[in-house]
Amino acid sequence: MRSKELSMQVKGAIIKLRKQKKTMKPETATVLGVATSTVWYIQRKKESSGELSNAKRPGRPRKTTVVDDGRIISMVKRNPFTTANQVNNTLQEGGGSISKSTIKRRLHECRYRGNTARCKPLISLKNRMARLDFAKKHLKMFWKNILWTDETKINLYQNDGQRKVWRRRGEAPDPKHTTSSVKHGGGSVMVWACMAASGTGTPVFIDDVTQDRSSPMNSEVFRDRLSAQIQVNAALSAQIQVNAAPSAQIQVNAALSAQIQVNAAPSVQIQVNAAKLIGRRFIIQMDNDPKHPAKATQEFIKAKKWNILEWPSQSPDLNPLSISLVED
Repeated sequence: MRSKELSMQVKGAIIKLRKQKKTMKPETATVLGVATSTVWYIQRKKESSGELSNAKRPGRPRKTTVVDDGRIISMVKRNPFTTANQVNNTLQEGGGSISKSTIKRRLHECRYRGNTARCKPLISLKNRMARLDFAKKHLKMFWKNILWTDETKINLYQNDGQRKVWRRRGEAPDPKHTTSSVKHGGGSVMVWACMAASGTGTPVFIDDVTQDRSSPMNSEVFRDRLSAQIQVNAALSAQIQVNAAPSAQIQVNAALSAQIQVNAAPSVQIQVNAAKLIGRRFIIQMDNDPKHPAKATQEFIKAKKWNILEWPSQSPDLNPLSISLVED
């Protein structure tokens, strides 16, 4: 591997220090951060030829000029989705022709690498401003009282995305390098989960609590099966406190008895978890999934006298539970 060339400034500094005769070769090398042999070579070259510039090297000349390199980088900066073929076509319009491999090498020299673009939701300017206002408004507020909730789909067999594998040429059919598929994708199950600053709540498998496993997670299922978990888990957290009030203990016991029921209504699920993790005074976070702002759900929440955290649109990344579910 070819070593890095010294700049003309460093070469000039070597000659200047040696002319002053204030430093020996090792001292000059230490001051400038170069090898002692380099100091000796530069001084000898100056004395013999009077030149410090590098001699022209033999070999195949570089295909692209400095201007071509600048145009390649400029096109990629303007549009990161530009392909090597598109770059080549643009250069050909100016009278040049460069192979795709050369274009890729020039990009690699500037630390550009081809990667799969991450897919992110398209957030409007209005929603972006609403997200920022939400963050500023709640920067120093009541986060220990928040019960974070979310639903997710769990595949029973593999995941939905593609998987990468290391293999050699001709090894593609080898069972070690393939993934298997089953009819209907292997099935999946919807799970409702919650968490708070003090820990995680009890998950609820939606398909297990609905008589018809093909029925979707809708507003009715949410009210009938999930809300039960919120208050019970909140009450249990009050039990952890050493000096819990008697009223809190009563609510804990009531919540625990409600939790024992195998097919507790959703309203019970929410109350169970909120009581376990937070206590009597809790605030529920729910996203803007259609079943949450549904009229029937809102009337149900109002009757329960639950406090709901206002939530900006298109903001799954603001929910720590959503992030943990994706990472898992």
